[in-house]
Amino acid sequence: MSRRRVNSNKRTKTTTRPKRRTKGIVHRAYRALFLNSHRVVFAIVFLVLFIAAYLFFVRPNAYIVTIGNTVIGTIHQNELINERDFIGLLTARINHRLDTNTIITEDIRFTPTNTRRANLNTLEQVLMRAVEETPYAVEGAHFVLNGEVIATAASMAVANEILENIGRSFVPNSATHVNTVAEGLRIVPFFLIGEEPDSIAEITTMLSATTLERITYTVQSGDTVSGIANFAGITQGELQALNPQHNLGHRINAGLQLTLEMNVPVIEFTTEEISDDYRIIRTNGQIVARYALEEVIDDDTLEEITDYATEEVTNGDEDLDS
Repeated sequence: MSRRRVNSNKRTKTTTRPKRRTKGIVHRAYRALFLNSHRVVFAIVFLVLFIAAYLFFVRPNAYIVTIGNTVIGTIHQNELINERDFIGLLTARINHRLDTNTIITEDIRFTPTNTRRANLNTLEQVLMRAVEETPYAVEGAHFVLNGEVIATAASMAVANEILENIGRSFVPNSATHVNTVAEGLRIVPFFLIGEEPDSIAEITTMLSATTLERITYTVQSGDTVSGIANFAGITQGELQALNPQHNLGHRINAGLQLTLEMNVPVIEFTTEEISDDYRIIRTNGQIVARYALEEVIDDDTLEEITDYATEEVTNGDEDLDS
């Protein structure tokens, strides 16, 4: 029996485990990092320079403040306040300067920009220039009579002053306090945008306008023909012509009803005045009630005082000639 010779030079097949892929990735990264370190350093330096350039040249670090078409200034972002607060500060300064209420009539914009600090303005500098450059509208006042605007005042203060002056024209100079109420007249605030106010003289003339009317007057004890004529602003002959049914001599009887033709104010002004001893209510200058000062509660309004009036002043208290 023959034996087969075994070739000792023939290698036997052996099996090995596959290398982990993770180890290959780490190995390649290791080689790229340390064998090509100059490239990595270059990439890092480039990234740092890019970020620095963006922060310094590209990223906004300030805002341009523009009102309408006028550039007011440039504020650093650290001093930036929002548009609402900026308008509030600006409006407050304009109101303080003019001593009246105003509104800004142009839009205010904040535009992002990038600039050197040497070209920046402080918030105070921008506000000071904005006060000079900003277009605004001043709060005026409309005189509204029965729903219709009849006059325009430059401000609420001017409107109230006109009304007070008209009221004082009906009372003696001895009055220390005068409160004036005009029937059907209201003062309504609004902002004068593209509208010119009327002058004080023009408004006073409008509010003091009169119309010629015929009224019936009942003769009171102590009246005279001349006194009644003077009261109506006519002559005795004109008074007789208006009352042809009566023979108006020098004496007339109380209770007689006469027709008077006189200028009656379009607006009825009621004034409440305080003199030394009395609180007096007048309508267009004519006394309608008078009270002893100590009998009136200070907090009562003009309407309340008129409601509980207990003493009417007749011609015996104040002669028509006065």
